[in-house]
Amino acid sequence: MFHLSDIRNYLRCPRYFYLQNKELQLPRIFSNLRSDIPVEEIIKKRFNLTKLFLGKANDKPELFLAALEEYSWFFNARVENKNLRMRLPLLHKLNDWDLDVYYLILLPNPMAGEVINYAQTIKALQDLGFSIKNVYLLHLNPDYIRKERIDYHQLLLISKHFYNENHIPKERVNWWINKRIVDYSSTLEAMSLCLEGELPPLKDAKHCQKRPKCPLFGYCYPQYQTLESSEITSQSEYAQIMADKGPGIFCDQLALKYWLKDNFSYPLAFLDFEWDTFAVPPYKKMKPLDVLPFQYSLDVLQENGKITHYDFLQTGDTRLAFLRSLLKNLPKTGKIVVFNAEGGEKLRLLDLKRQFPHYGKKIDKLIRRIVDISAPFNQGCIYLSAMKHSYSLKSIVHAINQSDYKEMEVKDGREAFIQWRVYEKNHDPQVYEALINYCRKDTMSLITIFRYLEKIAKEILP
Repeated sequence: MFHLSDIRNYLRCPRYFYLQNKELQLPRIFSNLRSDIPVEEIIKKRFNLTKLFLGKANDKPELFLAALEEYSWFFNARVENKNLRMRLPLLHKLNDWDLDVYYLILLPNPMAGEVINYAQTIKALQDLGFSIKNVYLLHLNPDYIRKERIDYHQLLLISKHFYNENHIPKERVNWWINKRIVDYSSTLEAMSLCLEGELPPLKDAKHCQKRPKCPLFGYCYPQYQTLESSEITSQSEYAQIMADKGPGIFCDQLALKYWLKDNFSYPLAFLDFEWDTFAVPPYKKMKPLDVLPFQYSLDVLQENGKITHYDFLQTGDTRLAFLRSLLKNLPKTGKIVVFNAEGGEKLRLLDLKRQFPHYGKKIDKLIRRIVDISAPFNQGCIYLSAMKHSYSLKSIVHAINQSDYKEMEVKDGREAFIQWRVYEKNHDPQVYEALINYCRKDTMSLITIFRYLEKIAKEILP
């Protein structure tokens, strides 16, 4: 029995599908989104329901068909169709065999990226004899701002359209799904034959290693291969090729010298935030998908080499305490050094500015002082072969000095917010210490990268 994810994996790459099912069993990717209110409760409150059939992972498909006698609303029911097992979206039974279908998407402005999966569930329902009257998207309202209580009718919008890149409703859901309904019988047969046979051949390495790189690239190509020069499409790819062909490093030293000169002035505040992301806003003034910054590490480096360290870690509604502590401990002058500013610290500060506008001027001053130390790597000014095409903070600092996070109790940002959720419940001092150590490791890694860039800008490279 296959699932929709198996079809997606097979169409992506038969070799990936084979390995995922028979040999490697890659860990399942779970959403980072947090909702302290169970999804079924959100649905009940949105539609004012007293009864909702809730499917479970190992339910037999007959259970859903039997429940049709008693229930009018169904969520996560399981069905099987042509050797394909799937989980159904939210269904509303209008009469015996007529249904309205709602795809619950805990995102604002849903796009058509999952339309093939939607089409397959519609086809499965039609094959079972149901008539689909309407198909809707039930999604988060990007403009909703929580007050004292959650207004579920404002929180979740019902739409008949997919949205485009500009967040404008564009294609009608019914039309787009009907256009994508495909009979995958032959694909399912090919998938069965694939698993009965030998490991499928390798695909083109140039395609597999382009960002985002296939998670099995290292398994399929243990002897790392570089892009060919004919495939250069960006400065970063050029940097990769030149480093891999030569001494393991490429650096445009002149550009790096000017970048360091233009962007760094002491004291240097090396700053890292940790945060949790909520689908449903837990506190006033928050919107869907807003984040809650619960921790920061700050290392202030003076020109004489002296480092002063500050920490913040709290639970509950941390926003104001976090902001006030940050404003108190950051030096009034000098640059604030972060990694991936646009997707991290800068964005978090802008969220706080929106929620607490009376701090707006002070936050704007902080943002103007931010320097993103990932910039020279992302722009192809410098590249180390030991980065292995990964541009993360951990990959870069490991390439520089073999610094590793593997032995730490908290190893990455995902583990950080998971452990913070644990710490919220028990305030275990060991968890607290592990979080403090992890965040401090990130700011020390920033200092390591900065000092390396200063050093490499002055060296005579081969």
